[in-house]
Amino acid sequence: MVKFNFSGRPDGLGNRIEQIIMLEGVCSKKNITGNYVWNNSYIHRSYDILFSTKQVSINEKPIGHIPFKWDETPEEQSFFSGFLNQKDVLEAGQTITPNFDIHFDSPEKPVGIHIRGTDRIGSDHHHFMKDYDEFNAYISKTIKLVKELKPKYVYICSENEAYRKIFVKHLDKCTSIVEPVCDADIPSEYRDFFALTLCERIYMCSKFSSFSITASLIGNIPLVSYVNDDLVVKRYQALFNYDLDFSTVKVKTYYKDPATSKKVLLMSYKDKFKAFLYRIYKRLKT
Repeated sequence: MVKFNFSGRPDGLGNRIEQIIMLEGVCSKKNITGNYVWNNSYIHRSYDILFSTKQVSINEKPIGHIPFKWDETPEEQSFFSGFLNQKDVLEAGQTITPNFDIHFDSPEKPVGIHIRGTDRIGSDHHHFMKDYDEFNAYISKTIKLVKELKPKYVYICSENEAYRKIFVKHLDKCTSIVEPVCDADIPSEYRDFFALTLCERIYMCSKFSSFSITASLIGNIPLVSYVNDDLVVKRYQALFNYDLDFSTVKVKTYYKDPATSKKVLLMSYKDKFKAFLYRIYKRLKT
C-alpha cells in the first residue's frame, strides 16, 4: 500500500532522479512505498516517464486520500542527508532501471564524458561557472586527463552538439568514440543519461551537474570532479574522485561567449528548438 505522495521538482531530469533515488532509499529502510508526482509544469522541461524503480511509483498525478511528505526543499534535503548514508544511496540508485533497452557494443565499458555549459555559465549561483574562461579550464583539464589515460573507448554527451564536436576533434586517434545502442525514438536526455550509467567512470566537464552525479549513483561508478564542494558531497554521497590541480593545464579557448560566437549560439538554439518540436510531436501522438 502506498503511504505518501511526494511533490516532484519541475526542473531537469537529473534533479528529479536525485529526489527519486533518495525517496527509494528512505522507502527501502522504512519498508514502505511512495508515489512521486512527476512535474511537467514547464514545457521546456517536460519529459516522459521512461524508467521505474522498486518501491517508489512515478505518476503525473497524486494518489488521493494519502498525505504529501517531505515536499519542502530545505526540510527534504536535511531529512535525506540525516537519514541515508552512502551505502543506502548507492543501493537505492541501482534500483532505477530504464523502460527501454540501451547498451554499448564495445567489448569493454567506455569512459563517460558529460559536458555541461550553456545555462550553467555566468550566474552568481554557487553551482554555476562564473564565465567561459572557467568552462574552458574544465574542458582543457578533461582533454588532458583523457589523453593521459588513453582509454580504448569514450562516450561523450552534451546539451550542445557544438561542444561535443570540438571535444571529439581534440581526442587522440587511439581512442574510439562509441555511441549507445537504443531505439531511435528515445529522447536524447534519456539516451545520454542512461548511457553514462553504463560507463566505467564519468568526467564531469562542468563545475556542477546533477545529471552527471545521479548517473554515477545509478551506475555505482566513480565521478571525476574538479571542484570539492562539501555541500554537494553531503547532498549526493556519490563516489567522487577529485582532481583539483590546474597548474599543469594549458587552458585553451575552445568556446567563446555566445554573445561573441554566433556559431555556438545558433547551435544552442537549434538543439533547443528540435527538442521543443519533439515534445510537441509526442504530445500530439498521445
